[in-house]
Amino acid sequence: MSFFSGCQDARNMISIVEIKCPKCGADIEVFVRDGKTVGDSVCDQCGYTIKENQNI
Repeated sequence: MSFFSGCQDARNMISIVEIKCPKCGADIEVFVRDGKTVGDSVCDQCGYTIKENQNI
């Protein structure tokens, strides 16, 4: 059982991913957990919002 002890921790880990804004092409930092966004991310240049719980 101790072999899999870190699996749940790795699964719940949040990572920061930079993606291109679909509206203006600027970089947006997006927080991702399990392939979905955590919280809203807003483009600094044009204000486009990537909503929470979107698949990345």
